[in-house]
Amino acid sequence: NSYLLPEGDILLHLGDFAVDRGGTARQNALDRFDRWLSLQPHPVKIVVRGNHDPAQVKFSLSQATYVTRPETMTFGNKTIAIVPYGSSGFSVSKATRSSCLIPSTCDILATHEPPHSILDSC
Repeated sequence: NSYLLPEGDILLHLGDFAVDRGGTARQNALDRFDRWLSLQPHPVKIVVRGNHDPAQVKFSLSQATYVTRPETMTFGNKTIAIVPYGSSGFSVSKATRSSCLIPSTCDILATHEPPHSILDSC
């Protein structure tokens, strides 16, 4: 299948998997995405919320973890810091907020937030 990714330990999807339409079109797209995820050979699947994605999604087929709040995950000896789009709860600037959410050490930084002053106007 040409839609299969190469094998790996962890699949990280960094957001914007949903369509911007409502109703059945959106739900059908979410179901197709979950079905695609379920076909991928990775034992761990992590989906980071993007700015076009819903606040909550249950990936029942793929069992993917949907990250909507900043968190840190450790797999073996690798630490992944995850910062999804719109990580709310902070009343400080975006630059300060993002730096507060990233741990002092991590091996992989996965985020949907843009770099400070680069496409971060929305």
